[in-house]
Amino acid sequence: MLRRVLFIAATLLGAGGLCVHASDTLSTAFDEIPAPLVCLVPIEGMIDGGVAEFMKRAVATAERDSAAALLIEMNTYGGRVDAADEIRSMLLETELRTITFVHNNAASAGALIAIATDSIAMAPGSAIGAATPVDQSGTPASSKVISYFRSLMGETARAKGRDPRIAEAMVDSTIVVAGWEDAPRPLTLRSDQAIEIGIAQHEARNVEAVLEHSGLAGAEILRIEPNWAERVVRFLTNPMISGLLMTIGGLGLIYELTSPGFGVAGMAGLACLSLFFGAHYIVDLAEWTEMLIFLAGIVLVVVELFVPGGIVGTVGVGLMFAGLFLSLIGKIDFVMPGDLSGAFTTVGMALILTTIGAAILLRGFAELPLVRRLTLSTRQQPGKGDGVAVDARSELVGMTGVAQTDLRPAGRVHVDDRYYDATTDGDHISEGSAVTVIRVDGLSGVIVRAT
Repeated sequence: MLRRVLFIAATLLGAGGLCVHASDTLSTAFDEIPAPLVCLVPIEGMIDGGVAEFMKRAVATAERDSAAALLIEMNTYGGRVDAADEIRSMLLETELRTITFVHNNAASAGALIAIATDSIAMAPGSAIGAATPVDQSGTPASSKVISYFRSLMGETARAKGRDPRIAEAMVDSTIVVAGWEDAPRPLTLRSDQAIEIGIAQHEARNVEAVLEHSGLAGAEILRIEPNWAERVVRFLTNPMISGLLMTIGGLGLIYELTSPGFGVAGMAGLACLSLFFGAHYIVDLAEWTEMLIFLAGIVLVVVELFVPGGIVGTVGVGLMFAGLFLSLIGKIDFVMPGDLSGAFTTVGMALILTTIGAAILLRGFAELPLVRRLTLSTRQQPGKGDGVAVDARSELVGMTGVAQTDLRPAGRVHVDDRYYDATTDGDHISEGSAVTVIRVDGLSGVIVRAT
């Protein structure tokens, strides 16, 4: 009897020990469960192709890391529609849970991106809407463009379970939402109004509050920032920098095409144009078509130098600027008035600066005081090794000679029993024609005109 009692007691104690051990193991297992991961992505300032490339990497990172959610912290007045549409497509196609936190503004293209996410949280005092496409002066786009963007907004809202008419009213000022007749047109909503009408889900003062409302309190936050390459691309595609690259590139090519040899100016020009097209290609503004158009223009300009006539060169210059212009506006389907006016402004300013710069470079560059200090205005006497130099300008200006090659406009001439690199003052001169030296250029040799 005593043995049976002891056996039962031992069994119960063992079971109790096992329960305690199992409880400890279960507690440890729960402690080891990692917190959910949330990828936080800021969208600030102008939405452009660089932002689209950044978002592409952010979405890929969140998918690779199996993030519980992709949280966009937004403060933007809008930007390029083609870039916003690319981001919209990413958000609609991903299986990630997507959340937008409107920290301050989600206007125009920003509203399209926000509506493409699963839920929207808004900070007190923030706003969303005012998505009518306009040009740089604030003038609304054509009815065709507004109609297209209105449909884009409506279908995006429908895909995320929101009222498409509310989204369309943000684009088209003629659409009135029942019960909101007194609201600004196109429709712009404060945070409380957006929640009341069903566009946004809740208010939040910070990211932590957004996560708490979304059932992700205590989540690990991975903040994804633009890397150096994306920052460089955004810098190079800035309209002002793009115009500067076009100007320097054009000046480099003009100088090399009008002077013998190939030097620093040509390499600098090619480098600037490569940066221009490369950056715009990365952000999907430029394609191979635009680059080929530009190259075809350069080829025609070179042909004009050897087969003068004017028409071929004019077509070449037109193709060059067409290639540059098309590289600035991006996809034709999403071209807005602001994109066209911005591209015209950038190319126009580059053309003006290039023309002025070319005139200074080819006509008066060698006469600038600083350049005269850096260039040699004398030459060594032939046949003498003592380095004695004489003033070449006073000796050659006014002398006559013979063109040893075609000057179109650069070539060689024979003057005073010597050969010189020469450039014409504008007209093409055929081989064997008589020429007169009118000026000596420290960079290009002698400047001549037909006698």
